[in-house]
Amino acid sequence: VQSQLCVFTSISLDHTAILGDTVEKIAADKAGIMKPGCVAVTSPQQPGVMEVLRMAAREQGVPLIPADEECQCTLHSHDLDGQSFTLMAPWGEFPLYIPLLGAHQLENAATALVGLQVLNEMGFTTSRSSIARGFRSVRWPARLEVLSKEPLLVADGAHNPYSAGKLRDAVHQYFQFRRPIYVVGLSSDKNIPGIVQE
Repeated sequence: VQSQLCVFTSISLDHTAILGDTVEKIAADKAGIMKPGCVAVTSPQQPGVMEVLRMAAREQGVPLIPADEECQCTLHSHDLDGQSFTLMAPWGEFPLYIPLLGAHQLENAATALVGLQVLNEMGFTTSRSSIARGFRSVRWPARLEVLSKEPLLVADGAHNPYSAGKLRDAVHQYFQFRRPIYVVGLSSDKNIPGIVQE
C-alpha cells in the first residue's frame, strides 16, 4: 500500500508477543507504514519512541510532523457527554466539540487536525464546517463511554498499563464520585500486575 499520510497515535507496550517487548521495538514495527512519498504525523510520544520514528522517517525521506509542535489545545469545558476545546495552529483557530472524554482524546484530536491539514495541502480539501461536524459526530465505544448517568456507569477498554494510567487520570479529572468501584476483566496475555497497579 502506498499511503500519502501516516498517523501515529501514542505508542505503548501492547501485543508484545507480536510487535516486540519494548516501546522502541513496537515503534520500529509500526514505523514500517512510512514509505517514500508520504507525510507522517505523530501524537506526543515517549522520547525513545520519538527517536525511532524520526530515524525511520529520515531513512525513508518522509517529513515527520509532531502534532504538539504544530497545534496547541485549550480545553473550555466538559461534562458527561463530551468536551469543548479550541485547537490553535498556524493555519487557524478551530473551536471544536467531541463526544469523547479524556485529555488523551484532545491529543488525538490535535493529531487528527494536523493530519487533515496535511491532506488539505495535498489537495484533499476538507472545510472547517466538515471538520467540526466530523469531530462532533465521532463515536468510540468503550472509551470512557458513559453507559448510564444515574447511577454513573462508565465502560473503558484499557488493556495495558499505559491506557490504564490514562483511564485513572481521566476518572479523576472528568467524573465526580464518592467511591468508584472498578470491575475489571482481562485476558491472561495482558500485563495484569501493571494494569492493576495503575
